[in-house]
Amino acid sequence: MPVVLTRLDLLPSLGQVKPLVVLLVVASGAIGVAIGATTPLTRMLSRPLQPQRRFMQDLLAYDFYVDRFYERTIVRLVGLFSTAVYWFDRYVVDGIVNGVGLASIMGGEALKYSISGRSQGYMLTILLGIGLLGAFLSWSKMGF
Repeated sequence: MPVVLTRLDLLPSLGQVKPLVVLLVVASGAIGVAIGATTPLTRMLSRPLQPQRRFMQDLLAYDFYVDRFYERTIVRLVGLFSTAVYWFDRYVVDGIVNGVGLASIMGGEALKYSISGRSQGYMLTILLGIGLLGAFLSWSKMGF
């Protein structure tokens, strides 16, 4: 990372660094580590009694409640959307596919009993089927 920061000219040069500032930053870090290491943390000190401090502690401890907000907004919306898509697929799309399958089976059963042995009857049935299919397709292209 220091190499990347140096190549992007984001780090100060050695002439710009003040030794007193470096010493103060290192000393403040060392003092903070020393205080944290020597201060005993009892159960009494772990939770503040003042509501404002407790609120701030919880806010920072739970990362501003981002995960709860994400759960209650994005996750819930995606769940509702997936439930709606599942219902549409299950009842509408599958219903149409099953209806076409049932219609073809019923049509085949009806044609089975119309066996006359004459090719004119077969041709009439085929032409009626093609005509109905063409009418349906052209009617659906018109936007009705």
